[in-house]
Amino acid sequence: MVAARLAKGRLVALWRPSAVITTRVEKHYRKRWGKPSKRARFTVREVYHPFEILSWEPNRNPEGVALYATLGASTYAMLPDQPGHRAEFVMGLLPDREGAAEALAALASYPERQRKEVGHGDTVTFPEPLWPGTQMRTFLILHPSEEIIDVIASKEGHVEFLHAYPITQADLDLKTAHGLDALLLRWQEKKVPFWDPGRK
Repeated sequence: MVAARLAKGRLVALWRPSAVITTRVEKHYRKRWGKPSKRARFTVREVYHPFEILSWEPNRNPEGVALYATLGASTYAMLPDQPGHRAEFVMGLLPDREGAAEALAALASYPERQRKEVGHGDTVTFPEPLWPGTQMRTFLILHPSEEIIDVIASKEGHVEFLHAYPITQADLDLKTAHGLDALLLRWQEKKVPFWDPGRK
């Protein structure tokens, strides 16, 4: 999935990103959620470092969902005038989906590949479905409504953890036409299970 989206199947072996940032981020994850159930590494032709996705099974984290977190997105400072501002992405699904890690890795590399900031309220749409069996092609990025993992603050800068929500085309159309607040209100009114990858 990542190869198809990003490099047309041409993956290459590259060196690890700055150990200072990634080591601190991984320790932060482990302090909050313990040892990951799985980890996967993805390399992208346009980026000179790999991305990893750490995951925790629903019964191994307090959120009660299959939890995915990026490792490597914070190597890139999205704001040139604020080099200390960095971000990683977190996603929760229930039930889990094969291919979810690849989709999140594609999102993690997007800011660096496109030289674009990705922050609260932004959407990132891919040309292909996020994983097999879904029509969803878009992530909505939000600050967490509840702080499930706190910001890392250090002399190298701070790393915030943004939530990535897979959304339907109808969600995207509503947001485009009426704004983010209208979409979130709709979700609240309809009690939309935004963690469900099979939702209509």
